[in-house]
Amino acid sequence: MKTVLMTICAVICIMVGKINASVVYTDEREWLAAVGGTGTFDQSYNYEDYYEYENFDWGCLKNEYISIESPNGQIYFGLSQVGSQHDKDQVWSDYIDPDAAAMLHFDAPIYAFGAYWDLAFAGPGAGIQVYLDGELVDSEIANTAEGTFWGIVGAPFDTIALSPGGSTEYEHQAYEMDNMMYSYFALEIDVKPGADPGINPKSKGTTPVAIHTTSFFDATEIDPETVTLEGLYAERWNILDCDEIWDPYYGRMVGDGDLDLMLYFNAQKLASVLKKDNTKAEITCCNYNGLCLTGTCEVYIASNSKKPNK
Repeated sequence: MKTVLMTICAVICIMVGKINASVVYTDEREWLAAVGGTGTFDQSYNYEDYYEYENFDWGCLKNEYISIESPNGQIYFGLSQVGSQHDKDQVWSDYIDPDAAAMLHFDAPIYAFGAYWDLAFAGPGAGIQVYLDGELVDSEIANTAEGTFWGIVGAPFDTIALSPGGSTEYEHQAYEMDNMMYSYFALEIDVKPGADPGINPKSKGTTPVAIHTTSFFDATEIDPETVTLEGLYAERWNILDCDEIWDPYYGRMVGDGDLDLMLYFNAQKLASVLKKDNTKAEITCCNYNGLCLTGTCEVYIASNSKKPNK
């Protein structure tokens, strides 16, 4: 028993320590593995379920849901090693100094971002510091990068700022960026954690719905008053470690050591806003910094014989 408890304690401590951490990757395959994908740009594979990409080959941003702002930036035929990394093509070419940061805006929060970079083609520079929603990433893109990958996976964000690095010798940095990849963030949601997600339309009680804390996301940062499930607000909420993992020792679902946000919705009202053939419901909310987040969960009306496929 002591061994089991010590093991559980160790897992809990590790998971709690990882919350809101950001991991920097300099290998594309490792970044892809972190977001669930495989392969590289020079191979044929299905990436749509894992991330979006922008290679600038149209001479403009093909994705209307992202934008890049910079006084000096433009899409240009690559002059550096970035273009030759995956065939010579169009790239994002830019020059940043202390008064001219480049800003990348996404229409919805993402949790993973990566691209190929060349900072060495124009000579020595300051490197690039990266800010995610104003928070500085502690790993710079080196001024020696020459057609190499740099990416990050972490807590959700919707704005990236690129500014000159911390060099005391240089104040500016020219760079080219190509084959930009990013993954949208989705909340991890569980209706009636540890139990069947069926909703009884005749119930006079409430239905618990958990928003889980994960390795990169702290659910306690969500403002509960902003949460809606299919447009319905929760009647109450609390913070607890809800059941979400199977413990073979006890033979039941248990918590994972992280604090989650548990919300309680009026069961009859929830059933009324769900369609009878629903197997998915959407939650929308905002964190205390005003970042809006969404996610879907499995749910069905218990009187309906159709249940979500596991």
